[in-house]
Amino acid sequence: MIAIRTKGGIAANMKSRADHPTALMGTKRMIASSGHAYIGRGKSDRVPIVIIPLLGENNIVTNLLLIHINYNEGLSLREKADVLGYRYHDIRNLINEYNLPWHDEYLESMTLEVLFSEQVEAIAEMIKSELGQ
Repeated sequence: MIAIRTKGGIAANMKSRADHPTALMGTKRMIASSGHAYIGRGKSDRVPIVIIPLLGENNIVTNLLLIHINYNEGLSLREKADVLGYRYHDIRNLINEYNLPWHDEYLESMTLEVLFSEQVEAIAEMIKSELGQ
């Protein structure tokens, strides 16, 4: 089951199916079972969000923290690569796997939202496509 414990900020006036206790399903259910954070868009309202699973006793997910976000698209190329963390390396490694040389400039045309919310395989395919591969 899922129910909202507290709402604040821009979410205070937003409607949610979890305003009243309801079955946990979809993305939130996957997050609760996997324990992995999620960066993307809400499925029904398309608002950019981060959902962080919070662990309770015995390292079991007991709460989900949902945060509405705005991406800083004004980051420099170096800053963009830095904030991607391991995703940067995963994307670069996939491009190298296709026997293509890596250049950070491949990231310039992509928004942070795409870089964080799309699967790394899809991002590598976008880069390959831009290169005419």
